Amino acid sequence: MSFKPLYIVQEWSARCFADCESCFRNFVDGPFDGDMTREIFEAANVGIPPGTMILPQFHGDSMNHKDFEYFMKRMKELQLRVSIPVSGFVGKKYISLLVEEGTPCYVYIVSMDGLSYHSYSTRRGKIPLDQASSFVNEALDKRGPRKTPWIAVRWVEGGQSEIEFEEFVKHWLFDVGVDFVLRSRLFNYGTKYNSPVSVALPQVCRSLVDGNPVVLFNGDVLLCERVNDRSKYIIGNVLHDTWPEIMDRRKALVSGYPNNDPCALCSAAYVLTGMKGIMRFRHGDDRPVFIHSDHSQTFYSLNENWSGINWDLDDNGGIL
Repeated sequence: MSFKPLYIVQEWSARCFADCESCFRNFVDGPFDGDMTREIFEAANVGIPPGTMILPQFHGDSMNHKDFEYFMKRMKELQLRVSIPVSGFVGKKYISLLVEEGTPCYVYIVSMDGLSYHSYSTRRGKIPLDQASSFVNEALDKRGPRKTPWIAVRWVEGGQSEIEFEEFVKHWLFDVGVDFVLRSRLFNYGTKYNSPVSVALPQVCRSLVDGNPVVLFNGDVLLCERVNDRSKYIIGNVLHDTWPEIMDRRKALVSGYPNNDPCALCSAAYVLTGMKGIMRFRHGDDRPVFIHSDHSQTFYSLNENWSGINWDLDDNGGIL
């Protein structure tokens, strides 16, 4: 194998019933009505180096797939790690599977966005706030004292206040005890959720640097996870192309960065990895929360020495 991707996005299912206002499904072309077959799943994972991170979530919820349990079993057999981002809508029945000892699930993230109904439920469509919150608490209870998988909540910027974010961090880190809080920027497909509180850090294209491809449910491989025209930037299909062939085509397309198409049209650059700091609360709260920026997200944890998610093949489980 001649490539070592940072991670690979796989669209196990393009279906989702959550109807979140902030979802980038609202800004990109479909289709959004298909599921990956077992044949395509096997082809997508042939020859991928053991330890590679798989993100089985793109424009749909992977837990909608009838073969979700089978796919997770195969991830374990293939020695691939899985990062599961969930909405809290259909995932509850899989909590035990995701947090049991020996699970291939490495990071388990629930999108929350706020502590109030206004900040959460009005943006997350059909998902009740209390349901998503109980989802996190149950996962922590079932996992127990083990530190795998990591369990986190995600705050997607969408115009909320900095004071609300501070309360969000306090609640989930100090009161509930999640492993970390993620603060994410939306892909900049539209302007509805442009946030006035984005962290100003140096930026670089993650897809260009790290080469993470997207396998769609039909086996087509998309150049990167940000292009909104699927038909124009398909660089192969796992049923009849090898990964080296696919990645060579990808390299040719992005060779002119940042002036090439589609890179010149993309304003969703990501923050550089390795940025660290300490969060200072207002109102006299001096409890330390440590910050680490890793690509498009900023992590908030209680461990000063944590270096963020280790995506590499030599990962030892982190030091949370």
